[in-house]
Amino acid sequence: MATIAAAAVACAWPIVSHADSSVDIEAGRALFMQKGCYECHGIFGQGSVATGPALAPDPIPLPAMQIYVRNPGGQMPIFSEKILSNDEISLIHAYLASLPPSQPADSIALLNNGTPSAGASGSSSSVSRASNPTAHAKEAKNPNAP
Repeated sequence: MATIAAAAVACAWPIVSHADSSVDIEAGRALFMQKGCYECHGIFGQGSVATGPALAPDPIPLPAMQIYVRNPGGQMPIFSEKILSNDEISLIHAYLASLPPSQPADSIALLNNGTPSAGASGSSSSVSRASNPTAHAKEAKNPNAP
């Protein structure tokens, strides 16, 4: 019960990450790999139904993540402060928070018979470039040509 109360308080705190620079983000990515987080959560924190939940692109607040890592539920192993310090969790959190959201599936031409949906954002010229390399070469020489 104390863990639930602590998690509730942690979630009420503002989200503060001590890691803001690209160096910290890269260090967080390296820790995510070294500590084995990617094995269950995927290299981009995307998660899997079979192995572990998604952690990115919007990770839980840092204090809640620190509490959960110390006393997880389910099949996640416990990471004591000797194994993973709060500073290291902060770096991992910065890495996860830096990851952009995935594109919607309907915007990926390969998943839609070579054509993104009409409502999908993105350039249709990339589809024509893939299907017509000659047109792409002409466009590269003269980008203003019809």
